[in-house]
Parts: sequence; C-alpha cells; structure tokens
Amino acid sequence: MENTPYAEANLARYVVKKARKDLGLNQKDLEDVNLSASTISNIERGEVDPRDDTFAYLLKKLKLDRMKLGSLIRQEQHAMEELRFYFDCIETMLDIQSFGPTEGKLEILNKLEAVKLEDFHAFAPWLSYLKGRYYYKNKEFKKARSHFEQAIQLCRIHKLEPEDNIISLCYNQLSNCSYHQNDFLSALAHVKNGLEAIDITKKRPDVLHFLLSNKILYLMNSSQSDLALRYLNELWKSLPEIESISTRLNLYKYRSTLLREREEFDAAIQMCREGMELARRNQIQHSHLDLLNILGSIYMKQSLFDKALLRFQMVLEIDRNLEYQRRHIDTHSYLAVLFLSQRDWERAHTHIQEAIQISRKVPVVFRLSKALIIQGNCLSHQKKYADAIPFFRESVELTEKHGFKHRQYSALLKLAHCFDMMKSNNEFINCIQDIYTLQKELNVKSEDDLYEL
Repeated sequence: MENTPYAEANLARYVVKKARKDLGLNQKDLEDVNLSASTISNIERGEVDPRDDTFAYLLKKLKLDRMKLGSLIRQEQHAMEELRFYFDCIETMLDIQSFGPTEGKLEILNKLEAVKLEDFHAFAPWLSYLKGRYYYKNKEFKKARSHFEQAIQLCRIHKLEPEDNIISLCYNQLSNCSYHQNDFLSALAHVKNGLEAIDITKKRPDVLHFLLSNKILYLMNSSQSDLALRYLNELWKSLPEIESISTRLNLYKYRSTLLREREEFDAAIQMCREGMELARRNQIQHSHLDLLNILGSIYMKQSLFDKALLRFQMVLEIDRNLEYQRRHIDTHSYLAVLFLSQRDWERAHTHIQEAIQISRKVPVVFRLSKALIIQGNCLSHQKKYADAIPFFRESVELTEKHGFKHRQYSALLKLAHCFDMMKSNNEFINCIQDIYTLQKELNVKSEDDLYEL
C-alpha cells in the first residue's frame, strides 16, 4: 500500500475500529459526556481527521496513544502489502489457469477461503471480488453475482475508499454474469453503473475499456447497431492504449461484424485478417475461431461459398475436441444457412440439428433462438410449414421470455408466413398483432442477422 496521508488516515480508522472490536465493545459502551456513539461512528467511517482532539480522546479510551497507533498502522501496512501480493497471485491464477480438473479449482477456492478478514477491512471487497471471479470462471453465475454484489456493498456500508477501481470491476463482472444468463438489459444497466463509478486516477483504469467493450457487445445483441458503432468508433481511437489483448480482439470482432452488416466487405475482411493475426500471435484460440466464423459469413454474404465453406470447416478442424462449443454453434448455424441457400436440405438439416443440440446442452439461449429460426427456415423453404411452426414458436417463446425483442420479431415474421401459407387465418392475425406491437415498441423492421441468404 502507498504510504500517503490519505492511506494512513484510512488505516488509522481501521485500527481504531479493530481495537474496539477486539475489546468486545460496541460504540455505546464507549460513550461519555465528551464522546457520543455517533461521533465514534464518524471517526470509524473516516469523517474525523486522525489529528483531531476527539480522535485522540477515543484512542485514550481504547488504551492507545499516537505512538502505539503509528506502530499498529505500520504493522497493518506491512500485512496489507503481503495480502496484496497474495491476492495478485490468486488473480493471476484465475487469469491463466484452465478450469479443468477439480483439484485445480479447489486449490484456488481453498486459498481464498483460508483468508479471514473483517467486513470493514480495506481488502475485504477484494476477497469477495476474487471469490466472485472464481465462481464466474466455474460458470456458477448466481454465486459469482452474490460475491460481486457483496464487494460493492462492503465498500458502501463501511465507507471504504479503495485505491483502485474495484467497484467498477465488480459491475463489469456483474454485466458478464447477466450476459451469460441472457439478460442484456441488466448487463447494460451494470455497465452504466460501472462507468459512473470509474475514477481514472486510481489503479486499474483499464476497466473503462472492459466496460465499453461489453457495452458495444450488448448493444449489438440488442440490434442497436448504429449506437454500437458510435461507441466502437470512439473506443477504436484508443486501440493502441488498450493493454488487454482479449479486449482488443473483441473490438476487431465487433468492428468486422458491424462492417459486414453495412456491406463494407473489403474493410470487414481486413479487420478479420488483422484480428486473426493478433489472436494467432498471442495464442488466443477462441478469438481466432470467432474471427474465422465472421470471415466465413462475410464470404457467404458475397456468395463466395467455396471460400466460406473452407473457413467454417477450419473452425471445426482446429477445435476438434469441441473445447469452444459456442463457436461450433455459430459454425454449424452458418453452414446450415450456406447449404440452405444451395437447397441442399439434407446437409442444412444436419448442421442446424448439431447447432440446436449444442445450444441446448451448453445452454446458450440467444444462439439457440437463432438456430431454431434457421431450422424453421429449412423446413419452410421445402413448404413443410406445419413442421416448421414448432421451431418458430419455440424461438418466439424463448425470445419473449429473455427479452430478445428484435429476434422475437424475426421469429414472428417467419411464423406469420407459415400460417399465411397454410391459410390459418386466426393464427396469422394473432402473429400480425404481436408483430405490430413489437414494431411500434422497437421502431425497426427486423434484426440484421444471417438466417438465410
């Protein structure tokens, strides 16, 4: 910890509160004509200068003096330096270790559980944050969320003033949890809170880039492409300053996708190539696979089907062990669209069934809802409208439940078409009414995504 007057003041109030707790006293026990419980509370909350006479009076009641206080502060400074080193090592383990064997998971959790801190300790929020990161990496999002929320609450209840941006880091992780639980509205709300809490003069200012990158993703998934592009263009100016390679790769993915949507294909292809080279140099395989998929989808939109097919096949070849299952969902979905455009119903059906199966297993509702639409398309194009309806209906139900309104709109359009072709007038009218309601609410035609060519 830095040895600043501000840091020493925070340590002083911690030492005072700890001394009172160690004596088994509450604030009322120390009250007298010269000192009220509310004043003691103010001292412990950092609202009274340690040089104040009132502070000295409380020290005396706790059988402390300035010299003893200074000694205890130095002890705590040393202990916190060691604790910071320990936490940094655990965070490094969380960053680089793969969560495969149970032993590796338990090793990290045991190290965290071994640390016992008072709720008002300056590093208590960090302990909660690291536990949250452990559970997040273990895909236990409910537990992770609880620890991130606890870290924020500890800062606020005890008026802790961390020297870093831990509150924003927690909001960033909460947004990640919401995203993986298919709640984009909550994800965006957490990003907003995280951005409001940032202090770029503190340590870990790079959380700004994490939050903005996440915001772009959530806007894209909410079909707010124009707004996503506006934020991306602003953040792109800072690309050389972004230390996190993963964040930089995310920006390449978002930019290439948005360029594809705008049919700026040459620029989109260049983005993919630059991103893939960055991913290759840094051995970040999942990003390399993402960009391969995007590159294949660009060629597909240009009707360069052989080139697209090769890129999709390479994704499946590179990740034979299905380590990155979400990428396989995308690949099989794109392959289904490719073969659907060529009226190769059998191969289209095989690939979309694979995408649906993986989506249900993982599970990934956002991708599943898209795969269901593609499966419905595969049947609808063969005039098997009755067979297509259950797939469109399931997509409508999923998207309505999770608030994917633009995708819900796309699924309703397809469903309405089936009912229209089957002359099912009542069902057709019901779909049209739902479409009209959504169109008024969203002011869009439909989302821009690849279901067919």
